[in-house]
Amino acid sequence: MSDQITYFKTLENFETSKFFEHKKLQLDLDQKIIGEQKCNAFCQALSNCVNLQSLCLQIGCNSINNQQVSQIGAAIAKCKNIWWLSVWLSYNNIDSQGISDFAFSITSCTNLKKLSIAIVENHISSKGASDLGEAFSSLNNIQILSINLWENNILDEGASKLIEFLTKSTTLQHLSLGFYGNKIQTQNTSGLITQIAKFKRLQYLSIDIRRNNIEFTQEKLIRRNIKKILKLVKYSILFF
Repeated sequence: MSDQITYFKTLENFETSKFFEHKKLQLDLDQKIIGEQKCNAFCQALSNCVNLQSLCLQIGCNSINNQQVSQIGAAIAKCKNIWWLSVWLSYNNIDSQGISDFAFSITSCTNLKKLSIAIVENHISSKGASDLGEAFSSLNNIQILSINLWENNILDEGASKLIEFLTKSTTLQHLSLGFYGNKIQTQNTSGLITQIAKFKRLQYLSIDIRRNNIEFTQEKLIRRNIKKILKLVKYSILFF
């Protein structure tokens, strides 16, 4: 079996490949698995990649709905050896229930150390953000985590709960969170500020909360609490 990255940009070529040979896989399927039939075929093929160790999956702009993203999560969950996963789910039709099902499914991949998920411009609410935090905090080997939730419908409570769950992780070292263009308000950021200070083992933290409604006074408090993270080496936070 080759240890090189295997790249596919058509579903048809992937479906006819030798699934058991794939260890490192990159699938560029933006705008290419639209519809139930193609999604079913894709999930069946992916679930057969039982020796997969790393997966970069681009499936944006496919009008993927809750049922389909749940299927994709269940297919990834069958790849038990995977330790690095990057999934681009942006510009689809996914709401909180769909992303919750997806997130809890991939927690079956207990070897995951690096996880990146982008869900830009879907329909994720505070409940969805909270469920992402709950699911990913249960990954016992996770070290590097990136969650991009740009342009969704997340309120202050959702961002706070996401962070609160992630503070419970005992292995997380690098964390990147994208809340650009959501609905976080100045008057309700006390929970978010409090939770940030609870991280104990983070070495790197990046947060993007541009295009929300946060005033300069709250920015100072957030920066002050970030500096309370004991093992933090570097941080980046974008407000405006």
